[in-house]
Formats: sequence, structure tokens, C-alpha cells
Amino acid sequence: TSICEGDSATFTDLSTNTPDTCDWTFPGGTPGTSTAQNPTVTYNTAGTYDVTLIATNAYGSDTETKVDYITVVVCSSCSGTITNPGFETGSTSGWTTAGDVSITGDSHSGSYAVSVNGANSSVEQVVVDLCPNTSYTVSAWGKAKSNGLVYLGVKNYGGSEQTVQFTDFKNYAQESITFTTGATNTSVTIFVLKQDSKFSGVVDDFQIIKN
Repeated sequence: TSICEGDSATFTDLSTNTPDTCDWTFPGGTPGTSTAQNPTVTYNTAGTYDVTLIATNAYGSDTETKVDYITVVVCSSCSGTITNPGFETGSTSGWTTAGDVSITGDSHSGSYAVSVNGANSSVEQVVVDLCPNTSYTVSAWGKAKSNGLVYLGVKNYGGSEQTVQFTDFKNYAQESITFTTGATNTSVTIFVLKQDSKFSGVVDDFQIIKN
């Protein structure tokens, strides 16, 4: 289980045979110990921590330790930042490109946008400083013919790759994808991919929002 610094986790006693007492130990947590059956513990410092429960009834006690059960990460604002989201540097700085990719003046806003021109051409960027188990929406504005097969996508966030197609070639249209980071994931790869060699697609003004 992964949480951010300053967040809390609630633990549930799943012991059988109806224990009379529960003695929890939480290294790195506040409180560090508890006799509550289902305690809530706050973790303020990044690291990986064990959790131990001793359950006792009239017939004896049993100890269970979960090693490295809690991972606490530094999440900052959890908002993530896209570098050069509107290509206003006049380049693809901050992005990794493949295939036939160029900068165009046919922009949604500002002076520039990116154009993906050939089959299997793409731009992608790893966005960091996200928080685990958190919902985000990535969006971008694009123009492309439907048979050009131009997609906005997200991957490597702890879930399945997702894509949405740009299909309006006359006017810029915004497409978006909502995803939830995995239990230990703090980044996502956003991308635009053109699968067909026909026609070019142009994309501009990427954005990521924490929901």
C-alpha cells in the first residue's frame, strides 16, 4: 500500500476466533502503537514500514507482521507539470519524438503546434510528481481526419494503456482521458500517436488536471 507523506491509513483486524485484545505496532506512524481494533495511523515521513498485530484471547495470542506493508512517498502538490505543453518554444523540447514529426504554425492557441505526419509517428512525455491512487484527466486539442488514425493516449501509470481518437479535421476539438494512478505509481506517459500514413494530424495545448 502506497500513500503520500502526511496521509493516513486505516487498518482492519481480520483475526479469527474473536480476539479479546489487539495490540498494533506501527513503526514510522502516529500513533506508533494502538489497542483499537481498526486504528487509523498517519505517516509523515517517506519510507517503507512494517505493520505488526498481536491478537489475544483466552486461549493465547498470535502475531502477524506484514513486512514493508506501507510505502510513504513524497508527493509534493500531486499536480504534475507538462513541459512545453503548447510547443511555444517553437520546438518539441521536452518531448520524445519518433517518425515524421514537425512544428507547425497551425495552432489552437499561441504560435505553434505539433504535427504528426507519417505512419507510426509520435510524440510522448513522462509527467512526474503525481500521487498514487489518484485520478487525473489528460487533455489536448487536435485536428485530424478519422482515417489518419491520430490518437491521444496515456500509459505507464499503473493501469492499462488508454487512447482516444481525433476525428475532426476542419476545427480543433479537445479530447481527454481520465485515469487513476496505481498504488505505487507517481508518473504517467502521455502521447500522441499517428498510425496511418494518410494525412497529417496537428495537436496543441496539452493539460493534466488532478480530479
